[in-house]
Amino acid sequence: MPFDGDSQQEVFGKIKSGKFHMPKILSSQCKDLIHKMIEVDPTKRISARDAMNHPWIKEAEEFHR
Repeated sequence: MPFDGDSQQEVFGKIKSGKFHMPKILSSQCKDLIHKMIEVDPTKRISARDAMNHPWIKEAEEFHR
C-alpha cells in the first residue's frame, strides 16, 4: 500500500497530504499512473477512462495478448 503508518490517524494524514513512498522497482510509467491516480486534488486526478488508456495499462494489455 502506498500509505503506511503506526496508527490510523497517521495513515489518514499521509493520504490527505498525498505523501507516500514509491518503490524503486516500479517502472517510470507505472509510477506516473500511480501518481495521477492518488492525486489529492480531485480536479487534477486522472479519470478512470484516462487511467485505462494510460500507456502503462496499454502496454500490459499488449503483453497479455
